[in-house]
Amino acid sequence: MREEMEFRVENKPVLRPRMNSTYDKYPFAKMKVGQSFFIERGLVDTQAVRTAAAHYGKRHNVKFSIVRDGDGYRCGRIA
Repeated sequence: MREEMEFRVENKPVLRPRMNSTYDKYPFAKMKVGQSFFIERGLVDTQAVRTAAAHYGKRHNVKFSIVRDGDGYRCGRIA
């Protein structure tokens, strides 16, 4: 027969560890419509930036565009 355990309920919050996310890596949260940042070619994978921008945009109802700009790319907030 199983012995029943008793648990005590406490008013103590559970602190979740902060996750390293791409949101911290790129300045999406700081950007307003019309602002952009430059990405040097070869410094980071542009597909990773596109993916991060799309995920951030879906969660925060904003849009970004990434276009070639000289020797790199520019990620701009468009909505």
